[in-house]
Order: sequence, then C-alpha cells, then structure tokens
Amino acid sequence: MDGMEISKADAPVERVYHEMMKANPMRSIGYPYNFMQTLIRSESRSNGFAPTDVEAVEAAWHTRDDDDVLWEGGYVLRLRDGKRVYVESFSGRGDWADDAQVSIETLPAGQRYPELPQNHYQVMFGWDDAPEELKEYLARLSA
Repeated sequence: MDGMEISKADAPVERVYHEMMKANPMRSIGYPYNFMQTLIRSESRSNGFAPTDVEAVEAAWHTRDDDDVLWEGGYVLRLRDGKRVYVESFSGRGDWADDAQVSIETLPAGQRYPELPQNHYQVMFGWDDAPEELKEYLARLSA
C-alpha cells in the first residue's frame, strides 16, 4: 500500500479522522492526520498490525514545521495483545507522497522508549507522553 490512496478497507481510519476534525475544526491536525496516515501504512508491513490492534499511544514525537516535509515522527504503541512497538514515519517530500516511509520495531519488555542514536531528531524535539488527541482518535476508532 506504499504510495497509495486510502482504500475502502481503510475507510474507518479515515472516517474517524474526519469526524474529529468536524467536531472541533480549530484543533491541531498534526498528530491525528499523520497518525492516520502512519496506521494505514503500518498495516501493509509484514510485521505490521491493524489500526484496531492499537490499545494506546504511550508516547509520540515529531519534528516541527518544515517547508519541504509535512511529517517526521514516531509513536510508542501498546497493542491489545500486550506487545509494544515503536513506529517511525516520514511523509516524504510533500503530503504523504510516494517516498513516504514507515518502520516498525517491537520494543523489549520494560523498555519505555526505543533506543535511538544521539543525533536522532527525537532527541531534539522530545517525547509527548500520551497525546490527548491520539487518545481521542483511538477511542473513536474502537467505538
């Protein structure tokens, strides 16, 4: 599904995002929109998961505004089966373009955050623990 349009199978993921924006159009769209795009692409990976498998977003980070890149960030996710994963995504040059990338790694038990290099963007921008708008997104997705 890389570089693809949202398919009918992804409709609930997209619908939830649009419901959130309609309910509160003045909210920041950064986390919900890019989380939706990341979930769509995560499901297509061999080690991926379905969007409804996500129980919680424990932490997230993202770079700040850039003229060329819409999104670069990552999420520590707790899945319903108890696994925890780190998902890092990059929108590509533009709005989730053909060069968009998603990587997924399982986190060892007891490890709160992934081990990232000292020069990684996350170090510069820090973690946002349990972002409220992503809690709302997941609650709507599982409803």
